[in-house]
Amino acid sequence: TTLRIVNPATARTEQGPAVAMDLKSVGPSPRQLSGQELQLKGLEERYGKRAPVVLDVTIPDGLGPQAFTMSVTRKGLVDRDAVSSTFRSEHDTLRRDSTVFFPEIRGLALSGRVVESETGAPREGDVVYLSSVNDPFYFSAEVSDADGRFIFTFPNLEGQYEFHVASESQANGLSELLIDNDFCNRPVQLPYIPFELKETEKEVVRQIALNAQLSNRFQADSVLTAPSSDTLYPFYGSASRTIIKDEFIELDDLQEFLYELVYEVSVRYQNDEPYLRISSQTSLISYPPLVLLDNIPVTDISAFLAMPSHLLDRVEVLNQGYVIGDLRYSGIISVFSRDNNRGGLKFFDNSRFFTYGLFEDVPSDFPSYKAHEVHSPVPDLRNTLYWEPRMTLSEKGSVQRSFYTGDATGEYEVVIRGFDSEGQPVFFLSDPFFVQ
Repeated sequence: TTLRIVNPATARTEQGPAVAMDLKSVGPSPRQLSGQELQLKGLEERYGKRAPVVLDVTIPDGLGPQAFTMSVTRKGLVDRDAVSSTFRSEHDTLRRDSTVFFPEIRGLALSGRVVESETGAPREGDVVYLSSVNDPFYFSAEVSDADGRFIFTFPNLEGQYEFHVASESQANGLSELLIDNDFCNRPVQLPYIPFELKETEKEVVRQIALNAQLSNRFQADSVLTAPSSDTLYPFYGSASRTIIKDEFIELDDLQEFLYELVYEVSVRYQNDEPYLRISSQTSLISYPPLVLLDNIPVTDISAFLAMPSHLLDRVEVLNQGYVIGDLRYSGIISVFSRDNNRGGLKFFDNSRFFTYGLFEDVPSDFPSYKAHEVHSPVPDLRNTLYWEPRMTLSEKGSVQRSFYTGDATGEYEVVIRGFDSEGQPVFFLSDPFFVQ
């Protein structure tokens, strides 16, 4: 379905390609329903600003029981002649078996492959770690399959987060991580349809653009800030013991700090290389502990132990077995630096820090003005007073919906879209009402 998109920040219009592609129309234009087919009760001719509106919608049996969409928008923007269309791109010839699709049914996902650094051959059985640097902490580990592939599913967090991803073999320079693109990067040429507005639509669009610019001036920027150390919650929950560095005398380095104060952890040596061992009475005692610095797995234990103690904030120890996917650990040793900067420890070159945009915190509810909010000085210049993408009817074929008007005066109308019993598109357009 064609959409006309207006950018309120620019007056420039996209000109499109010199040669337009063929656009094949499929299906008839939507049929407009009459007031006898769909009944809308409770709509008044005029409303004040920030006033409640209550509507009763009754849809006859011939159209139910499927869901409909309902919106309350500025008058004059409904395209009554819009039809569904289809086209075929010249690049739409990729073989089906050459593309892998991962359905994101449990949230956003990150996928990729582990390959040999020299040959590019896939590495099977390599452990890949993915962890977040900011609170709330997230940590996961996956083992690459025969094709070197791995896939992570992000938690349902919101906003921008910094993550770290690396594999165990990267520390020795044996492998390289190849991260899949979020979206298909094949070139696709869309059909060009000239952007046109009728004279009656131009005035409405000007007002919408003005409202959008004014509303943007009053929007508060949401910035993810690093929380204080007493509000950080690790992915493993509560630690068995937490040792705060400032509660003790100054020691030279992390190794001396562990030796003097963290009795659950001991430093052992094998072939003159140090490793950490944790006291635990579980059945997983034969497995190594998971060692973290600011929620990032540590591979160079020597450099880790040499970190000056004045850079520490605290050490948390979980002295019981822990399972992450197919991986088992005898416990967790988690060290937090004072400034959340990994204590200046340099991680191997091929590890990656990246910022990833997760779900956006988009308000799903429209304003519901209480008595003390009606006179708020912050303007409410919404161009859409109400939007419900899936309006399901009750058994009686009727529903009641309520919303509030805003501060933008002018004419509005209720638009309900759906399909009839034969699957053909239909829409209902109410009489306009005025907000003054």
